[in-house]
Amino acid sequence: KNYTFESMIYMEEQPWINNTVTIEVRVGVQPIQAMLGMTEFTAGTAQRWTIDAGSSYDPDQIAPGFTYTWACANISAGGAPCRDARTGGPLALAEGMVLAVEPGTLPLGRYRLTVTVGVDDEADGRWDSASSVVVMVPGNPPRVAIDSVFEGVAVDELNRFVVTADDGY
Repeated sequence: KNYTFESMIYMEEQPWINNTVTIEVRVGVQPIQAMLGMTEFTAGTAQRWTIDAGSSYDPDQIAPGFTYTWACANISAGGAPCRDARTGGPLALAEGMVLAVEPGTLPLGRYRLTVTVGVDDEADGRWDSASSVVVMVPGNPPRVAIDSVFEGVAVDELNRFVVTADDGY
């Protein structure tokens, strides 16, 4: 988007002594910011768990909505695409803001989950990706999360955060 500013300066008593300046400012759109709540977390093979890309945002606040596409790489297998432990076939991940993974889907190991967030308007073309690592361990380990009370702002020593936990069941 372009904005034009014009300023005219003149002497009050002699308005014919004046000068005008015009400037055009071009403001480009900023990239989408894909966000995941955790960079690394642990989940149990017997647990249903989720990962949420809902804090992704458009700094320009002009996107009509977002599309979310998920991918999974098996870090323990050199980055190969993830396989569904229940079927032995490729892991099918649903599109959407929240990815839910059912018990028994991923075997023990380390996996990189990547979400690609795009503007829900093909003409826009903006997108961004964010990744998180999940470490799959046996059973139902307790879940722990740290949430900032001051979401979306810089953190300093005076900010507070909330720690939540459950028994994994």
